[in-house]
Amino acid sequence: MTRYDCFSTEGVPSESRESFWRGILRDRLAVSCRVEENPTFSAKLEHGQLNDLGLFRLTASGYSVIRGSRCESRSPFLKIAYQISGRSLFCQNGRHVELKPEHWTIYDDNQPYTSRNPGQVQVLILAVPLSRILSSSIDLRKCIGMRLSAEQGIAKIAFNFILNALDEIAGVNVTQFQDLADIISHLLMLSLSWVQREDIKPTPIQSLRDRAMGYILENLRNPNLGVDQIAAVLGCSNRYLHKAFQAGPMTISDYIWSMRLARARDSLRVDPSSITEIAYAWGFTSSAHFSTLFRQHFGQTPRAARAQLLAPNILRKDSDQFVLPPNGVLAERSLLSPRALVSV
Repeated sequence: MTRYDCFSTEGVPSESRESFWRGILRDRLAVSCRVEENPTFSAKLEHGQLNDLGLFRLTASGYSVIRGSRCESRSPFLKIAYQISGRSLFCQNGRHVELKPEHWTIYDDNQPYTSRNPGQVQVLILAVPLSRILSSSIDLRKCIGMRLSAEQGIAKIAFNFILNALDEIAGVNVTQFQDLADIISHLLMLSLSWVQREDIKPTPIQSLRDRAMGYILENLRNPNLGVDQIAAVLGCSNRYLHKAFQAGPMTISDYIWSMRLARARDSLRVDPSSITEIAYAWGFTSSAHFSTLFRQHFGQTPRAARAQLLAPNILRKDSDQFVLPPNGVLAERSLLSPRALVSV
């Protein structure tokens, strides 16, 4: 299982470096790239994967990234860019933002955008499932394309932690990946809450939704988990519980099945049990039902996903073009479009 990869132009002939870098960014981040004329161009991509959370550190001299309008997507992600050094210019949905060191921004990877890096830069990119930081008290639409500061406070703590996690990921036991991903997601949610000054006490319906999400995550393995049980435990009516999720992009059923599928997919990478056993372990009562939902959600069968997740990421050279084999990172559905997940 791959937990950390590093790809560098070091040792690559100068005439092949641009195609090498373009291939890496295409296959790892699903973007097009243009390199500025520079005979000494050099670049490096470090990729750490904590289950469904992707961490990427890019170091390069003079390049631009273009995300076109043809973005196939299956599950909702958002991406976060944190400027470590140098200067980057992002543009999406008519919003232009310049990032300098200790600035960060959020963008929708399924909508067209451009990013220009005119000189030597180092940028941390996080691919975060929307469901991990879903909260009715945070309006992500208002955060897209904003320049945010990580010079102090919780955001500074968050990004320092994330950078340390990427540096040490190769030595972390895979059984701790889920805990690390949960910590990072929580730190990001706290950072977003601070940006929107959500230190104000949440409304009762926001609190109910957050409590429901917490209960769901703790009981995903229970095949009887459903609206009736959650409402009874939280002491509210089914109708009020459904209402608590109306402000977000997912229904409560969407959220339950989405998180079960995400955990099952993580298990395919590290658990040697059969696919049927993994499905039952995460609350599914039918392997056929699991396979159907998995294909709808991820665009491939569980068996194909397991083979892809376990395939070695070996750099190869085809027809003088440096390319990478598929890495299993799924495309994402626009977080600006609600009801992104399959309803059950």
